[in-house]
Amino acid sequence: MKETILASARELFIKKGYTATSMGDIVKAANTSKGNLYYHFTNKEHLFLDILEKEEDRWASLWTKYEKECSTAYDKFIRLAEFSGSTQAQYPMQMALAEFYAKEHDSDLIKEKIEELEQRFVHYYHKILEEGVLNKEWTIEEIDEKSEMASAAFTGLDICFYLRDEKERIKLFKDFAQVFLKGMMK
Repeated sequence: MKETILASARELFIKKGYTATSMGDIVKAANTSKGNLYYHFTNKEHLFLDILEKEEDRWASLWTKYEKECSTAYDKFIRLAEFSGSTQAQYPMQMALAEFYAKEHDSDLIKEKIEELEQRFVHYYHKILEEGVLNKEWTIEEIDEKSEMASAAFTGLDICFYLRDEKERIKLFKDFAQVFLKGMMK
């Protein structure tokens, strides 16, 4: 039943957004009871974060397959940009996620979980940038900061170009990745 709740809630968040989706909507869509819903999830925030974690696991699994096709850090960075712009990687919950992040969260646990999810993406950029330095493909100082900048920039691109067609998104992401790398290299 937990998976049914997650699937139903995911569809509602995609369709209606985070704020407009109520626990009552989720109960109805999942054809379950409030008691069953609250047995699995203490509140809407925890349910949403559980869905996000599963979405990011799916994204990571797909990216790992693409990453293996690349032989250099430069290729990986560009390929990550193309992958991020592709429909396959497109995050259908992007708008609900942006709405969720903009909301004030009182719980330290929620704030920690959001930070943990954000750091997963920062890690991908850090790993590639560090590999490029180690392989002498480029010289980049302050890799931690540059990794956070890359993650934030690509998240922004994803939000801004969400409705563009796939071919255009991929080109925009790839072009930005090339500009970003060129601007960082010494």
